Amino acid sequence: MAYSKGVRARALELLQIGESSRDVSRLLGVSRHSVQRWAKMVGMRFKQHDYHGGIIGTEFGASSTKYGPTSAGLPANGKIGLSERVTIEVRHRDGWSARKIAATLGMATSTITRELSLGAQFSGGDTYLAAAAQQRSLLERARPKTRKLHANVQLRAEVVARLKNRHSPEQIAHRLKIDFPATTLMHISHETIYRELYSRDVGSLFNEFDTRKSLRTGRKKRRKRFRTACRLSRKPWVKETPIVTRPIEVEDRQTVGHWEGDLVIGRGSRSALISLIERKTRFNLLARLPIEHTSLTVIMELEKMLRSLPEGLKLSLTWDQGVEMARVKTFTQAVNCPVYFCDPHSPWQRGSNENLNGLIRDFYPKGTDFSMVTDAEIQDTQLLLNDRPKRVLGWATPAEAIGFSL
Repeated sequence: MAYSKGVRARALELLQIGESSRDVSRLLGVSRHSVQRWAKMVGMRFKQHDYHGGIIGTEFGASSTKYGPTSAGLPANGKIGLSERVTIEVRHRDGWSARKIAATLGMATSTITRELSLGAQFSGGDTYLAAAAQQRSLLERARPKTRKLHANVQLRAEVVARLKNRHSPEQIAHRLKIDFPATTLMHISHETIYRELYSRDVGSLFNEFDTRKSLRTGRKKRRKRFRTACRLSRKPWVKETPIVTRPIEVEDRQTVGHWEGDLVIGRGSRSALISLIERKTRFNLLARLPIEHTSLTVIMELEKMLRSLPEGLKLSLTWDQGVEMARVKTFTQAVNCPVYFCDPHSPWQRGSNENLNGLIRDFYPKGTDFSMVTDAEIQDTQLLLNDRPKRVLGWATPAEAIGFSL
């Protein structure tokens, strides 16, 4: 029986990458004798001791001795090997679906779909070729690899610049996908950035950054969160509007204009910083109290801060039970903004503000004397924090989410 030149060429290609004549004849539907005869015609020589019929001097050097007791090129670790890739190529060319091929090989459909996609990309076209896919696999398997931030100068420069702007590794990783959607070489995982920051190898980011300064927590291990049992409060300004009376619309964060607030205390408990954050957009406002933080001074500064907001963006304020809110009635009457108080020892009830205060401590560590900090510096900090991409906002910034600037 005469076979076409295409079938003959494909058989020789499969033999050259290490497939046995038996498998080639089965996959292509030709006789094993014909496959061996074609190999001899072009000078290919079978290894007599190789049961699977591997070829001497192949491009990949694949043989049963290298990969264990499986067929030539098929690794013994359960992953896709050369034999599977040949089957995928033949069945895909015959029009089989990925689901049907997966069922034949006893694999997940997603595994076959991913293999077809990656193999076609490496081949430089839409056709899946087992030889090219095997070469891709061997190249990716090679160790050691050049680390991503060492091989890509542009990516490293972007990561370094954003770290200097106090963006977290997770913020950087997701924002790069937004800023460079079509350039996969500019994408990196946040774990890779963390490894570079903590690695002491030559050329790592550890040599450029102090992790205690470049990372907000300054820790190498994450701490667990503990919650203390709540107790009833006896403070008179709290009894009128406890957090249980707060409207449901505040809870679901669907409406812009509901705020959380607190004080960031300075050195010696004298100076302080007022921090406000909008619950939906995470937009923040900061104000300095350089001398004292009595109830009178706090209420006056809060009035000034909320008066600067457009109408409709001062619907409620959630605060802790600190004594600085003892004159809360004066504030609510002046600004027409109700204040709701959290339960005792329940900081998670205003968790967005707790997170903001942690970010502020990155700029002004404990022991900072806010009387020595200028209002211009506080405003710069506010702008930087409002320009940080956030996961909860789909990696948009709070300034973009709220849609206005002060």
